[in-house]
Amino acid sequence: MGPWLVLLMALLYIVVFGGLGLVRREPLSLRFAVESLVFTALIYGIYWVSGFLMSPVLFVILLYVVTMRAQILVDAGNVVARMGKWSLARSLYGLGERLSMSDPSRWAARINTGACFLKEGRLEEAIQSLSALVGNADKGNLSPKHEAACRYNLGLALMRSGKCAEAVHQLNEVIELLPGSIYAIGASAELKRYRKTTTGQDQPCEPETETKP
Repeated sequence: MGPWLVLLMALLYIVVFGGLGLVRREPLSLRFAVESLVFTALIYGIYWVSGFLMSPVLFVILLYVVTMRAQILVDAGNVVARMGKWSLARSLYGLGERLSMSDPSRWAARINTGACFLKEGRLEEAIQSLSALVGNADKGNLSPKHEAACRYNLGLALMRSGKCAEAVHQLNEVIELLPGSIYAIGASAELKRYRKTTTGQDQPCEPETETKP
């Protein structure tokens, strides 16, 4: 693989993944672009020093692993969480957050950590974790998808803690923010269940709705 092809593939990689982020209405990550170019420069340097020609497929795979390491760890955490291994899942999310070079991966790690606390029944920890991230949403720093996921899980945690008024507010925010999404559908179902069990007075809430990281 010639040196100019290395640079071309790196630029295409940045454009494609950056474009996918824009489609998801996520902010552009300068750090992602810089890290991609730094890795490309390293491969470029190895080529000129040793003459080693890396295959295009191997280059793209390595570039993906290096730049998307946090998302890979989040995905691995999701797999482990589905197996009910919450502690291991949270460890993977935490590692992903520490290694993240972009905000979306960091948000996903934090949201899924909160969802794990919720699944474990550690409601106060879930509320604390997710509430901190909602603060970023209020400042306009979260993508709509991540904000909806965060508010949905926070709403469930609040509902299970008996903080119904706050829970209803968060779930309504989800429906307004991303109507028709899996989070909005879940929020609507939760609100419907809540209204069936109340008569307009404050009552404890104990839903059993499944979380969606």
